[in-house]
Amino acid sequence: MKKVILSVLMLLLFQTNLFSASEITDGWYNGNFWVSRNHTSHLDFLEGFSDGEDSIYYDLYSQVEFQKTKDLMEKTFNEKYTSKGTTYGAIIDFLNKFYSTSQYRIIPINKALEWFFLSTNGKITVKEIDDRATGMLKLYAENPPTMTDIS
Repeated sequence: MKKVILSVLMLLLFQTNLFSASEITDGWYNGNFWVSRNHTSHLDFLEGFSDGEDSIYYDLYSQVEFQKTKDLMEKTFNEKYTSKGTTYGAIIDFLNKFYSTSQYRIIPINKALEWFFLSTNGKITVKEIDDRATGMLKLYAENPPTMTDIS
């Protein structure tokens, strides 16, 4: 019981620092960055993110020799990083809703995007997204991430 109370107190103690206005968590843009941008910036971010993912994926894929590894890469990429028929509008709506919970703003955008695609591909539920986000907040309370601002 004492551990639970201590954990809750630690979470509250670190909450002020964790949920600051810093836009970068451990080197990744987070929800504070997202909510401080307009719709056009959201589109630009997602297009750049998508292009970067695709570029890295196809570069690595072309260098892999073993078909089993290529198959695993393709399966993982298709489940976690893309979903056929998904529009940028749907992704923006998800991120806007996700980051409307201010506590979640510390979570990096790339992690929220992964959860979005896993959900749209039927691999996790909305409740599981919430559970994963809550778990990440608990981890951050126990091991505070490096928070920085855009300079």
